[in-house]
Amino acid sequence: MVSVRDGGLMVGVDAQTNLIVHLTRPIAVTRPLGRREHVTSIRFYAEDPASALKSLTTP
Repeated sequence: MVSVRDGGLMVGVDAQTNLIVHLTRPIAVTRPLGRREHVTSIRFYAEDPASALKSLTTP
């Protein structure tokens, strides 16, 4: 499930999220049916949140 609400992109697995990434500036995303939105955060589920966070923050 992909949804956008209040500037946040949510990519959920069974409507669950366990990581939230706050962006330093808005980015444009294209939704599954082609509609474009600007988001300032991304919420998603990761099976191993610690490893996902490490891969996102390691240069």
